[in-house]
Parts: sequence; C-alpha cells; structure tokens
Amino acid sequence: KIPKRRLKKKYPRITGEAFDPKKKIIITVHKTPSDKTLSIMSGAPEVVLDKCKVQSLKEKVGWEGKIKEAGDMGYRMVAFANKSDGKDYRFLGLMLFVDPAREGVEESLKEAMNRGIYLKVITGDYIETAWVAMQGVGLVKKGTPVDNDLVMTGDELAAGGEGVKEKIHKSILFARTTPEQKLAIVEALQKSGEIVGMMGDGVNDAPALKKADIVLWEWEDPACTQPGGGNAVKRSPVSRAIVSDKSAWPDAPVTDCLGISTRH
Repeated sequence: KIPKRRLKKKYPRITGEAFDPKKKIIITVHKTPSDKTLSIMSGAPEVVLDKCKVQSLKEKVGWEGKIKEAGDMGYRMVAFANKSDGKDYRFLGLMLFVDPAREGVEESLKEAMNRGIYLKVITGDYIETAWVAMQGVGLVKKGTPVDNDLVMTGDELAAGGEGVKEKIHKSILFARTTPEQKLAIVEALQKSGEIVGMMGDGVNDAPALKKADIVLWEWEDPACTQPGGGNAVKRSPVSRAIVSDKSAWPDAPVTDCLGISTRH
C-alpha cells in the first residue's frame, strides 16, 4: 500500500476533466517520474471500456460479462483505464463496492406505500444493480428477474418517441439517467396531474429537487448548497413539507399531502 501523499508527489496532477454526468467519466492527467504524461480515466464501466483499445473481441466480451455479473449481484462499479503519452487507453479493471440500505428503510417504504404513495427509483446506476437494491428494500419481490416493461434507461428517455409518457408512468425504475432526465421525469409526472415528491442526496439531483412539489433532503447535502438551491425549493408553492431526516420521512408531515407521485 502506497500512501496517497507519496503518490501525489510522485505523479503530480497536471490537468484533467471533472466528472460529467452525461459523459459518465472523469479524466486526470499526471506527470511521471520519467517526465512523461499519464492519463487516468475512471467512470461508468461500459463507457470506459468502449473508449479503450482491447486485444480482441473476446477480451471485450469477457469484460462485458464480468460487468453484467457484478451488476446482477448488486455491486456498484467504477472502471479504470490509463494511457501514456497519447497512446490508446488500456482497460485496467473494475472496483466493486456495496452501498447497503439503512436499517429500517424497508419498513419506511412499506409505510409510505400503505399511505397511498407510489414510489419510483431514479438512478445513475446499472439496471441490474438498482434492481437488486430494490429487492433488498421490498420494492421488488426477491428473486424476480428484471422486468423491462417496468424499467426505462437514460437512452430510452433521450430517444423520446411515441409511448414515452405512458412508460414514464408505468416504470418503477429509471437507470443510467442524467440530471436533466431526472428533471424531465418529474415534469412529465407533474404535467399529468401528479403531486411529485423527490428524495435526493447529491448535486445531480438538484434540478429535479427544485422542480418537485415535495422535497426530502439532508440539509448538509451539496444539492442544498448550490447558489439559490435552497431558496428555489422553499419558494415552491406546494413544497410545504421539507424533511431533513430521510429515514423518518413517512412519519413526517409530507405524508399528510397523500401523494408522492400518487396514482389517480
């Protein structure tokens, strides 16, 4: 194990590209001890893999299989690749990690649904990863395979076309979405007469949080500290319930509104 401070001194960062939710990658460029440049790319596995030069189709298919297998097991993933002095990127591998739900979440969600709240999950993760997480909190029956009729991807939302509005209403999972697509989902539900609540804990959720009728967030969350972010939400005429403790939200006044995306 090499200390972070020593690595930063040995490979000082020259420049880079910040994470872009649309591109789904981040790139940093470093100077090596031999005075060369080393570019490191990390991000969504399928995006990183597509940007790399692999030895054969077999190798690419092999990595695609490992990515799907990890998703089916519920792992969240970040892929890594590097290149030196302008050469092609070389795929290095995957970092797998789990993000377990807090204790009591399943019970809280069940209580919300009992009160007439219709729940949808909007995420930037893989379909398989999110589906397993939904099984873990009771939103999907355990052991149930992914039902494509109840799932939409960011690519499907971007493509648009006939039937998109209907599928937004029908879907319970939206995967690989961008901040703009999260906002579009909220707007589509509102236009059909739904009262929409949004729970989010990241900057990528900020646009949808501002638009939602009911907002649930943690006050220390970065999404709240964006210029005008908190004020924009507080000004919303229907945002009467703003809850800071997400684990306790079904018992908060938000449920008195009887409907985070309530079916009519």
